[in-house]
Amino acid sequence: MSVTRHGTIPMEARVRQPMPILALGLAICVAGCAADGGAEASDANPSIRPAPSIGADVRPSQGGEAVTGEIPEDLLGSMLADAADRTGVAPSELVIVRGEAVVWSDGALGCPVRGEVYTQALEPGYHLVVAADGVELDYRATERGFFKLCEPDGPPFGG
Repeated sequence: MSVTRHGTIPMEARVRQPMPILALGLAICVAGCAADGGAEASDANPSIRPAPSIGADVRPSQGGEAVTGEIPEDLLGSMLADAADRTGVAPSELVIVRGEAVVWSDGALGCPVRGEVYTQALEPGYHLVVAADGVELDYRATERGFFKLCEPDGPPFGG
């Protein structure tokens, strides 16, 4: 094999990876990814358990199916207790409009506040919307259990 003046190997002398091996590797990867048969998120992450029946009713939001059962029991209980304190409504009278696992685009959890600084990384967490006496409360949470109420009348980000 000859080496050029600059220390590189001429293209015709290089060993090429055959395409069939690359295609086979890709096929194995795709087959392995599909082998789980679409397992639910709760199967892959044991910390995500079905929501308990804490007494709150569940109803669909805006004509669609309500997404519920994806928030860990202890976190859901804390957010429902906060909602009951804020509204003065008994926890058994709260209505869960939405309770689902999400991945927030940053540490603002989809609810940035002007003047605050947030991490710029994906943040796995949860979104809970609770209705009480005609008012909806929009809670955002992290997987680690931090949660906040996203208030629509709060100061807008960048405004």
